[in-house]
Amino acid sequence: MGKLASHTVDLAAGGQHYLAGGSGAPLFFLHGVGAIAASWSAAGEALCGEYRVVIPDLAGHGASAPRTGKITFAMQLEALEAILHAEAAEPAVLVGHSLGGWLSCVLTLRHPELVRCVVLVNGPLLLPWPEGLSLLPNNRAEAARLFAATSSSTSAPVGDAMLDAYIAYARTGPIGRFVFDLEAWKPYFLDDRLQHFPRPVDLIWGMDDELVSFANAEILLARLPNVRVTRLEGCGHLPHIDCPQRFMEALRAALARTAPERETV
Repeated sequence: MGKLASHTVDLAAGGQHYLAGGSGAPLFFLHGVGAIAASWSAAGEALCGEYRVVIPDLAGHGASAPRTGKITFAMQLEALEAILHAEAAEPAVLVGHSLGGWLSCVLTLRHPELVRCVVLVNGPLLLPWPEGLSLLPNNRAEAARLFAATSSSTSAPVGDAMLDAYIAYARTGPIGRFVFDLEAWKPYFLDDRLQHFPRPVDLIWGMDDELVSFANAEILLARLPNVRVTRLEGCGHLPHIDCPQRFMEALRAALARTAPERETV
């Protein structure tokens, strides 16, 4: 991984793996459900000369335990708290994509003393799940709809081999093992806590995303007390992968702002 080296913290559930490198203020990248730390490696490598970059494999993802069985929201938080305490010698910047954005918000509400600011990338999802989309598709047609909803409008259609591979991975990998339980998630809901969010927030949003649409960003813009947004036209749910150069420009601009001003939508 070049500048990024593998590290592990041990918990009762097993080792929690993360990539880290560089020196300076801590900068954490948190991926979404079903992804791995390496999805952030290009951004992390680019910033290692300026920050202590830390990129965890979320619990149950990549090289982090548990390798089998259920993955819960509480398990994710426990692992991230342990890595934060191990690596954050001063308040950290949290960059969270999708589920990683939700986790970043909950971590900040729990431990504001450990966080300097937050960058949310196409997440968290605050509205009801989009009708007709599933992270666990049963067939190629359902998988194709999911890929179309999360890709940019200029992306080429995904081939059958990729659709089949995703269907198999989703069922047996961390997406299928993650416990989608609204009752268990209620303690972590953000809706009535956003107006008291204690740290500045930047939003970086791929505007072609139909899974976590810009309507979610509009809720964040209306409720968060200190928030700005950068819209990335022609990018989908994963702007750091769809349009990495423009994403990095937006991220560097967000990192340069220590006290973002509110944007009116």
